[in-house]
Amino acid sequence: MSFVIQGVPVKTMTHHCIVGDEELREQKSQWTDVSVYVTNACNASCKFCCNKNNKSFSFDFRKFKAFIDELVGKIEVNKITFTGGESSLNITQLIKCVEYTKPFCNNITVITNGTDLASLDHPFIDNISVSRHHYDDEKNKEIFGVSHMDALETFSRKDRVNLSCNLIKGYVDCEEEIYKYLEYMSRVGIESTAFVGLMPVNQYCKDNYVDLHKMKFNERVLKYKTIRFKEPGVCRCNNYVYLADNEAIIEFYTRHNMCPNYQKGSLVVYKFNEVFNIYPEK
Repeated sequence: MSFVIQGVPVKTMTHHCIVGDEELREQKSQWTDVSVYVTNACNASCKFCCNKNNKSFSFDFRKFKAFIDELVGKIEVNKITFTGGESSLNITQLIKCVEYTKPFCNNITVITNGTDLASLDHPFIDNISVSRHHYDDEKNKEIFGVSHMDALETFSRKDRVNLSCNLIKGYVDCEEEIYKYLEYMSRVGIESTAFVGLMPVNQYCKDNYVDLHKMKFNERVLKYKTIRFKEPGVCRCNNYVYLADNEAIIEFYTRHNMCPNYQKGSLVVYKFNEVFNIYPEK
């Protein structure tokens, strides 16, 4: 199935990803996910990030509203993710977008580096995906190149937070460091994270890449599910639970992107006040 949004043809996903050795399952309904870039500017300067030297673009809310109105009139919207750059840099614009789209979607997610977590305490935001690449915030400041970072411990809505940790040589780069990160999560009160290998976007990423395939976890880690994309050689996620010292149960997954230019599923991108279709070409 496909549809046209603002003159751009978009395909929808017809099959689910595959759990274990199960057969390929066709979806019962057609839907799309939407990724909205509210800015490409960032207050951090991560060496592994493609947004490092970007300048902010002008976001036109009227055009965005017209895009959403047309989209929801044509297809079910499963999830809307607001990202950047750093999404909280223009918090007034972000909240305006969140409040407009909430009636059309049950899952509103915001991706952030967490330097201004307090501004994201809004009832319409269902999930806050916070990039934290170390369990020590002084190390995080070093990685991000910032002087301030909001502490997760004092954030009032930790139930809505999940973390994302890039594995980087010299930081979180082995099993023992992952255990320390998970213990930190258990103390803070956050129950879900992802450990992700660096994408090869520049030489820093290539030089500091940590191979997730080599990880061998101990008896405190239970692997309960492997999910792979419907076509082989694209993406695989291994899902685990970890029993912390304080007996908290932490869920985490490791994501292996075997083909970084291949986007999973139907995903409409709204960026630079335009629509982009990044469904993979075969």
